[in-house]
Amino acid sequence: MLNAYEVLEFFWKSIHYLNSGAYPPRHLPNNSDYRSISILLRQFISRGEISEIKSIFMRYNSGWRPNPQQRMQPRYGDERRGIPPSQLYNFNNTRKAVKDCGILMQRLTKIHRTILSLHPQIKIMILNGNVTTSSAETRCTQYPHSDELNVLKWYQHLRRIPDVDVTRKEISQMDNSYGIVVNPFGESYPEKPTTSSRTPAFKLICDYIFNGGIFLSSGGLPFTYYWDVQTGSQVNANIVVPNVPTHILWNTHQGIPQFQVRTTSLLLNNLLQITFNVMTTMDETTPGRTGPTNVTLFQNSNDTAYWRCPLVNTNVNEFRSISPQRSSNAVPIVRAIRHGSEVWPVSFVKYGYGVLLHVGVDLISGNITESELALKVVEGVVSNYLVYLK
Repeated sequence: MLNAYEVLEFFWKSIHYLNSGAYPPRHLPNNSDYRSISILLRQFISRGEISEIKSIFMRYNSGWRPNPQQRMQPRYGDERRGIPPSQLYNFNNTRKAVKDCGILMQRLTKIHRTILSLHPQIKIMILNGNVTTSSAETRCTQYPHSDELNVLKWYQHLRRIPDVDVTRKEISQMDNSYGIVVNPFGESYPEKPTTSSRTPAFKLICDYIFNGGIFLSSGGLPFTYYWDVQTGSQVNANIVVPNVPTHILWNTHQGIPQFQVRTTSLLLNNLLQITFNVMTTMDETTPGRTGPTNVTLFQNSNDTAYWRCPLVNTNVNEFRSISPQRSSNAVPIVRAIRHGSEVWPVSFVKYGYGVLLHVGVDLISGNITESELALKVVEGVVSNYLVYLK
C-alpha cells in the first residue's frame, strides 16, 4: 500500500511539473489542485481516462471523501488507533492498489509518448560502441551479420529524415527522452561486466524498453554476443545461462567410440529468449539448411497498420527472423515463407511499456536490399510512431 501512495505521488508531481514547471508544495493534490491539472490532462487523454484517474485519487486522498468507508486509510495505516498497514489491509486491498498503480503508469506513459510525438523532432540515439565516456574503454568494432550498416552509415541515413534529431551516444547516456534507440552491431552490443553483474548494459537496454522506448535490433539473433569494452574482445553473451548439448551423434572410428555435438542449448536458451520470450529461426543441420535463406517479403492487411513496406514482393536474405511457432507475444510487420513455414523478418515484441523491434535479415557487406529494408523500417516507425506503442 505504501508503494501505491508513492506511485500516486509520482503521478501527481509529474503532471504538476508539466503544467507549471515546478514541483508541487503538497504530496497529493486537493480538489482545487486537481481541477487545475485536469485542464492539462485534456490535451493528452480522454475525459473517461481523466475520470478514472480522479476516482483513484479519491480512494487514497483522505480529504476528498468524508466517508472513511469510501477511501483507503493513510499510507502508514490508522495512526489514531495504532493499526499498522499489515493489519489494516488485506489481499483485495493490495490487488486493487496494484491495479490502480498500473492504470496510472499507463496513463502517464500515454502522455509521455504523445508529448514525444508532438515534439518538433523525434530523438533517435545510435549506440556508438561504448558503455560510458571513459577513455579507457575500447569501442566495439564487431558487426556480426550487420557490417553493411555500421554506426556512421546509420547516422548519415537517419539524419536525412525530416523532423528527426539523431545522435551517437554511449549506453550509459540512454534514457527515455529518446523515442528510438538503434543498435547497429547486429548480434552483438557493447557491455561492461562488473563483479556484481555480467550484463549491466543489457539491463539498461531492458529498462529503456520497459519504460516505453523502441529499441531496434537488426542483423541476426539479438544479444548473442557482447563486446567487452574493458578487454576489447567479443564474448558469447549466452555464457550467462546454461550451455549443454542437445543433439549428439555417436559413431566409432577404428573401434574407438566417438561422439559429435551437433547442437547445444546455446541458441535455445539465450538472452533474447529468457528476457523477451521470443526466438528466431535457426539452422537446421539435419537437412543441411544453414545460414541465410533467400525469401520473398509479403504483408497481411493487419500488418500495414504499423508500416506499409515498400519492399513487398522483393527477395531478401532472411537470417534469424522471429519464429512465430516459438514466439507467443511477437507481432508481425513483414512476413515471408522459409522452407514451407511462415517467418517474420520484421516484427516487434512488447516488453513493459515499450517495444523491441527486430529486423531478421543478413546485413553483411554487399547486401544492399537488406540494408534498405532495415533503414526503411526506422523511417516507418518515425512516420507512425504512436501506433507501435498502443
